[in-house]
Amino acid sequence: MPLRLATFSDLGRISEIAAASFYDEELNDHIFPFRKQYPGDYVSVWHQKVVKSWSSFHKVWVVSYEEASAGKSGAVITGVAEWGREGKGADRLWGIVRWWDPRRLLAPFVSFFYTVHRFLFRNRSIAPSTPSNPNPLNKWNFGDRVEPYMNLFLTHPPYRLNRWELLTLAVDPAYQRRGIGQKLVAWGLDKAKAEGVPAVVIGAKDTEPFYHRCGFVHLVGNVSTAEIEDNDDCVKAKRIDKTNPLKAAGIVGGSVMWTE
Repeated sequence: MPLRLATFSDLGRISEIAAASFYDEELNDHIFPFRKQYPGDYVSVWHQKVVKSWSSFHKVWVVSYEEASAGKSGAVITGVAEWGREGKGADRLWGIVRWWDPRRLLAPFVSFFYTVHRFLFRNRSIAPSTPSNPNPLNKWNFGDRVEPYMNLFLTHPPYRLNRWELLTLAVDPAYQRRGIGQKLVAWGLDKAKAEGVPAVVIGAKDTEPFYHRCGFVHLVGNVSTAEIEDNDDCVKAKRIDKTNPLKAAGIVGGSVMWTE
């Protein structure tokens, strides 16, 4: 199936594919324990994530699609990959067009809008705060709480600050096992190779063999079992989360794999 860059009109379909592809992923049992009861709220969270990420200038969304059959109009999006460019060179990802892209002005408003929306309309698919768990993991606090543990394998020596990073890979369940995921991965790996920088992915549970076949051949650790030492630069995060929130939740996935 051919690939192309995503457009704004694709974001709804992308959100649906991501929600369906990750539906049974182990982390969803903790982040979206009520996704079955409130499927619309569940997809809404993914839509917010996708729209906000699409506004970022160091990220690229790529979709695979299937041409419409005879007698039908339009193409069907079958899979999606979110690639991020970090470090030196990230500011040149979109070239000079970046400075004239309307997303540059819209991004702060998108973030503010969704913040207000979450305050006014509680999402019923996520885990609520309880006395025993006042700050449950969700899509909005995930980065702040887990990123320090990710950075142990991403930004600390000997790892690379300049890199391509596969942030999301999702294929519509109806189109899986057709090689679509490998093509979406290869898109980013070709970009990394052309620039002479490595690529990295943090895989979900049981995805290590797939990513190894794609070219992520160096497994360097697991985010869900990482801990921050008192003398580490990320000690501030440890004061917020006394232990790795993924480890506390019993998450197994989180393998960090590099191409070199």
